[in-house]
Order: sequence, then C-alpha cells, then structure tokens
Amino acid sequence: MKILALKQRRLGDSILWTSALQALSELPHAEIDLAFPAQFAEIFESDPRIRNKFPLQSGQLKNLGAVREWRRENYDYVLNFHASPGSALLAQLSGGRTKVIHSHDRNGKRLRSDILVPELGKPMKATERDLNVVRALGWQGTSPAPRLHISDSLRQRARAKYTPSTTKPLLLIAPFASRPSKQWPVWRYRELVNSLLEEWDVAMMVEKRPALSGWRGKVFETPALSDALGLMGLARGFVGSDSGLKHMAAALNVPTLTLFGPESMGEWHCYDSDIHRTIQRTVPCRFHDRETPEFAWCG
Repeated sequence: MKILALKQRRLGDSILWTSALQALSELPHAEIDLAFPAQFAEIFESDPRIRNKFPLQSGQLKNLGAVREWRRENYDYVLNFHASPGSALLAQLSGGRTKVIHSHDRNGKRLRSDILVPELGKPMKATERDLNVVRALGWQGTSPAPRLHISDSLRQRARAKYTPSTTKPLLLIAPFASRPSKQWPVWRYRELVNSLLEEWDVAMMVEKRPALSGWRGKVFETPALSDALGLMGLARGFVGSDSGLKHMAAALNVPTLTLFGPESMGEWHCYDSDIHRTIQRTVPCRFHDRETPEFAWCG
C-alpha cells in the first residue's frame, strides 16, 4: 500500500506529526513517502519509517516537479494532514487514487476529500487531529507519542561543539517563540538560572545570539537545525516557551517544563504530564473555545 503523507506547517507541527507517522507505519504493508517543508528536512533524515522524502518549497509553483514524481508513483493514498488551499491543490494534483484532505477549520469543511476525516471541527489535541487522518484509513491503534529519530553522529558533533564545562546534567533553556506573546520575559529566566546552577549545567539555546541585557549565563548558538537536534540529544532537561524546540525536546524523551502563554494547553501539549509539565496563568483573553477550559485560547 503506497502512501504519500503531506504536511506544510511549522517546526512544532511537523514534530507532532511524527505521532501519525508511527500510526501509518503500523498499517499492513504500508510504504510511506513524506512531503514536508524543506527547512525541516533534518528532523526526518534518520527516520527508518520513511521510504522517499519530498522537501517542499514555500511557493506551490516550485513544487510542481515533486507533483510530477508523485503522479509517476501512482499512490494508493495521498494524505494531506493540514490542508491550506495551496496544499489542498497539491493533493488534488498528486494523481493518488484516494485523497484524504483534512481541514482544521472549526466549521468542519470537507475540502473535496474522498474519505471523511472523523470529528472534523472539534477541539482536540493536535496529535489526535493528525491521527484522525490515519483512522480514516481504518487504523485503530493506541495513540503514539511524537518521536524523533536522530543519528549518533549528530550527538557526537554537538558534544564536540558544545562541550559542557562540568559533569552536571545539561539543562537547556529556550525563551523565544514564534511571537512575543508566547514568551516568558528573559529577566525571569535569569532568576530561574541562578536557582538551578548548583544542580545543573544551564545554557540558553538560540538560533543566533541576541542582545540580552544583563545575561551572564551560557548561550549555545544552533544556527542549523542539525545543531539544535544534536544539542537537544545531549540534554537532561528543558525549560522554555511553547515552541518548536519544546516539541523537539519532548520527542527526544527529554523531560520538559513549558511556560504557556496564549495557546491552548489541551491542543498543543500532547505529552505525558508526569514527564512534561506545564505552567499557565489564567488570563481574561482566553475566551476562544472557553466551553472546554482545557482548550481555551487567546486570539
């Protein structure tokens, strides 16, 4: 059974998607090809569940070469896990015999899907939305946790580049996120770091070192995604905002503490709460989906 799975989203969404990838791999005789944003290719590089990989560009016209390859493959199923109008068009052009196109719109739009995805439009964990696409094919397994597969060489390169100065376990702090409202103030992290230094080797993890007033702690720059993956593979703990790096840590089995801002914990924290803990303050703007407090979020 030849399957093309497609999702064009951000880093955190792509990591959460690995839950559905595991479910797909449990289908009998499944051969899985994956199409994903090109900038996240490294998170799937060592994944043994994937046959062929198709890195996608941001402009859909740039992906017509990939579409031609898909049509030659003659897929049994083409699964679009989060259909924007542009990515829905890619699925329609793919030539797959059966297309499952999942809209996350709360109105439950079907978007010309050949098979109806269960529970369209309902608030739920992001991983469960993705798994519902696999359930549309008949999968009935237990919901897997997101998991990333990385090579030992990535860890070895990170160990050589970011050698901890002590024998204490490494705690990574990632204060930044996709927008300011998701970020806990950096000066509060300074207080947190001072309280942890006796037990942990603590470092801030950033893509590029920012201008931080008064920050005297370690800063590990990870300009490439492979740097971030390797470094996270060395960590024994993670504290940060709700971000792609938080999902990376959890998918690499690193215990986490997430400081939630405006987003829904029910939707975006799809992990074992004994290992991956959260803090979220009650705020009056959390009125979207307030009939289900776990899924309430701010605009």
